[in-house]
Amino acid sequence: MFPIDLRLDAGVVRELRGAGKILAEVEWDDTWGDVNIFGRILIVDGGEPDINTAVADVTARLEELDWKVVSRHANQIFLESGSWENVILGVERADTFSFDESREGRVGLTIQSATKRSKNGTPVVMHVRPVES
Repeated sequence: MFPIDLRLDAGVVRELRGAGKILAEVEWDDTWGDVNIFGRILIVDGGEPDINTAVADVTARLEELDWKVVSRHANQIFLESGSWENVILGVERADTFSFDESREGRVGLTIQSATKRSKNGTPVVMHVRPVES
């Protein structure tokens, strides 16, 4: 069996940039079995002193871009696109975003750098990846 690569369409990322002022972006990849997944993390300036309001505002802007909330959890909101198939998007506070520091140390550095540039110190993380159809 040959490995399968799942990659985002560049149009997905362009569309997500419309959700607010992008402070930073970083690509990431992961492998599950014989599937290689290539996603992207975008850090958005929340623009609000209250991080929960910032997350809600970013989510509302995504909904205006035809993204639909499919699941809400304590620290994450998941959305699917009305325009792009086989893509899942997570939105959450930068301070609760978890990642494997040993594999993805550049993610932590990117978030730290973005936090310093954030208007009110409330960056919001959007993490998007393709899913198998």
